[in-house]
Amino acid sequence: MTTRISTLLLLATLLLTIGSGPVWAADKEPLGGEFTLILGGNTGPFGTDNDFAIAGSLGIPLLPKDPLFGQALLGEILLGYSKTEGSVRSTSPLTAVGAPAALVTSTSLEITTLEVSFGFKYRIESFGRFQPFLVVGAGFNVFLCQTKGATLGGGDFVCGIAPIPPELRARDVPRGEGTVRASANIGGGIDYLLTDRLFVGAEVRQHFVSGDNDDFTTYGARIGFRW
Repeated sequence: MTTRISTLLLLATLLLTIGSGPVWAADKEPLGGEFTLILGGNTGPFGTDNDFAIAGSLGIPLLPKDPLFGQALLGEILLGYSKTEGSVRSTSPLTAVGAPAALVTSTSLEITTLEVSFGFKYRIESFGRFQPFLVVGAGFNVFLCQTKGATLGGGDFVCGIAPIPPELRARDVPRGEGTVRASANIGGGIDYLLTDRLFVGAEVRQHFVSGDNDDFTTYGARIGFRW
């Protein structure tokens, strides 16, 4: 955890340094695009607990002022990563072929989530340096699952080994080496412009994933720059 926090602080410091440098502080007005680093949490798919999440988004200017309300519309590419854990009482697959029922123990379930999303950001610029926004997107999620301290001698195992334990099947966890599922997300937040180019903010997004028990929410602090 200490290494993870140190890495995030280094990234934030680097972004602040770039954002305050001579290239970004030039007198030339930004074109309306932006890059954002999002540091926060994930409420956890498949019944796991709230944990760490990081994402980066690239905003590509489409309309500086939309014809209806005069606000900015951007295309958005979002790349996200998160890792969540939870506990589950898991029945050993050997139980299905005659092993004793005593092979039912508590197991740590670890889910790694990779997200790729393409969508839109609607940025409201009528309030000066405070700029609320709405986001909507669609793409896919890659879920990787591993059980730690598994029932078969205490090792780590990929989820969904055959036959699948009923407790994992009930959670619809990823099978084998991983599962790719279509997804959509919607959310919003607010940014505050520190300069004409550098900004900080906060956001929350709800992610809807095809399948059962897959949906999750991400939230976090934002830091970025306009270009």
